[in-house]
Amino acid sequence: MRINKSERITTFLLLFISALIYVILILALLKWSPALSFLGWASHQGFLFVLIFLIVLFVVSFSMSFFYLLFREKTTISLGNTSGLGEISISLNGIKNAIREIAAYFSEIQEIRPEIENLRGKIILTLRIKVPSGSDITRVVNELQHRVKVYFENVLTLNLENINIIIEDVVPAKKGK
Repeated sequence: MRINKSERITTFLLLFISALIYVILILALLKWSPALSFLGWASHQGFLFVLIFLIVLFVVSFSMSFFYLLFREKTTISLGNTSGLGEISISLNGIKNAIREIAAYFSEIQEIRPEIENLRGKIILTLRIKVPSGSDITRVVNELQHRVKVYFENVLTLNLENINIIIEDVVPAKKGK
């Protein structure tokens, strides 16, 4: 599972605030006077604020931990029990390498970066490519999508939900062709 920027920031803030609370509690146990005075303020004047803050921090941390457990990224995709002897899976890295091999067929594709999402059994591919200027981009994209779809259906026996192609860059054509 990829986590986006806001999730990374939220996770960092939760861990940072939790670490600060732990440090204050440890310093208070060691009888450091600023930590003791902060705890004294928190227990009298700021009690309600601190209580609400800690409850919110606990609820968010607890729910995020379950979220990460339930929706962690899988590194393999099951191909089913086609041999009758056990489970057959393929790694996401193996699929990415196969897609790179398919893309190597196209002289127009200068670079390809495949991304695979497996959301509840639905496979979504995003292929980020670079092509030279002057290429017939529509033809290249359509043929690439078709070849990848055929590969997934016939070789891997997997159905794709989407094959998204993002043209990241149009680079100058190589001279001498």
